[in-house]
Amino acid sequence: MTIQISKQEFKRHRTDSISLKSGILLNCAVIFYVVSGYFVSWLTFFSPSVSINLLGYGLLTHSLITSAYMVHEFIHGSVFQTMKWNIVGGNIMLWLNGSCYSGFRNLAKIHITHHINSVDSADFDLPRFLRNSSKPVRYIILGLEWLYFPAANLFLRFREILILVQKQNLSKNKLRIFFFLIVRAVFFLFIGIHSTKALALYFLSYISMINILRFMDAFQHTYEVYPSSSKLPRRDTKYEQENTFSILFPKHLSWFNLLFLNFGYHNAHHADMKCPWYQLNSLNEHLFPVLETNTIPISNAVKSYHHFRIERLLLGQGDVLKKEKSLDIGHFYGATGVSFLLKA
Repeated sequence: MTIQISKQEFKRHRTDSISLKSGILLNCAVIFYVVSGYFVSWLTFFSPSVSINLLGYGLLTHSLITSAYMVHEFIHGSVFQTMKWNIVGGNIMLWLNGSCYSGFRNLAKIHITHHINSVDSADFDLPRFLRNSSKPVRYIILGLEWLYFPAANLFLRFREILILVQKQNLSKNKLRIFFFLIVRAVFFLFIGIHSTKALALYFLSYISMINILRFMDAFQHTYEVYPSSSKLPRRDTKYEQENTFSILFPKHLSWFNLLFLNFGYHNAHHADMKCPWYQLNSLNEHLFPVLETNTIPISNAVKSYHHFRIERLLLGQGDVLKKEKSLDIGHFYGATGVSFLLKA
């Protein structure tokens, strides 16, 4: 699937669809929603009302999810005109969703490489680790994952922190990581002392965030995986688009895509990675005016995510078989982590 369209046309489309002023207002509204939603939801957790607790759980879960997709926007420099402020905004969002240890610049470098080289980077082979680990470790992780507890992702997060701390050439970063760990630990200890219910509701929101982000990220690509230190190939646009997939709601429910800042319009995003979230649906219609064969309906993605929740941990992402006018995702197990939040 090749897109025959010039970069000038992309830029013209971005300019014509929504004004810069409107885009700034939309981004400010989302940032305000994320920050206010984070703190308001904490207040609801201390309420004796179960209904208010549940509303707070939903608000915090979606605030955390949105903070992750704002990190993605900041990485692509599509929020502020100067990268300096995108870095500031990205670090704030990373702090809120607990992915702050590798640092915004490192995560941005990995993600932009993903776009430029059309590859996925990973220095740790999770399927091989699980296959070769002792039975108790393997069964505990797989059992928890079968119950939709993201044990593998939490393991990767803790592993990431340990590796960052162990590296001898990161003395300044060590202080930063220890500072983050201590501050976050004191904060959650303080919350736990005052209300174990509030801490439990936060934890439930957090694992819900991980599950939803993993689902949205699982079926976006069938790229090859390379260690970050290896020489990476350069793929053309045809390869990039043929191995990229959009996970979308049906047209009559298309506004639901906004709940994920239009991240599901992934082919459009890879066609123009500078296109901001609020223009991706318009760009997608501009590029793909007819039903696109690289679109996976969200209902099919949900079925595959459920069916292959163990297979992807042991066998890797699998592959997609392409028919003339449809996709066979019967062997597309999906990815495990969240590519722009985790330095795997």
